[in-house]
Amino acid sequence: GKGSRSFSNTTGFQNTATGFDALDGNTTGANNTATGFDALEFNTSGGNNTANSFEALFSNTSASNNTADGYQALFNNTIGVSNTANGVDALVNNTTGSSNIAMGFSAGTNLTTGSNNIDIGNAGVAGDSNKIRIGKKGTQKNTFIAGING
Repeated sequence: GKGSRSFSNTTGFQNTATGFDALDGNTTGANNTATGFDALEFNTSGGNNTANSFEALFSNTSASNNTADGYQALFNNTIGVSNTANGVDALVNNTTGSSNIAMGFSAGTNLTTGSNNIDIGNAGVAGDSNKIRIGKKGTQKNTFIAGING
């Protein structure tokens, strides 16, 4: 690891950490990449995670296969797996939800425990599962999707 207090790894392998406290708590987690201040700070055993930016995947402990790109993306995630968050505060409040995709500023920010959601430019709803939400109410007026009419 590179950066003050980054990477206190014990038996984990193939990890990369750059930034203050990046991957600081890692013990057995493997194949993680943490870039930025406090990125993946509390990860202990989670693997195959990528956290880019300030406090991305900050609270992650044992969850795996997550990608967080943006300031505090997936910040509160502890054990939710296979999530993708791209944008400032994307999926910031998700704790245990899995297989969620959030793109855009504060996308999926209301989602806490739900799984299998896609939130694009939408804050989502706490506990939602199996939903697709695109855009903000009152902002977008028309939708155009190739091959779909009506």
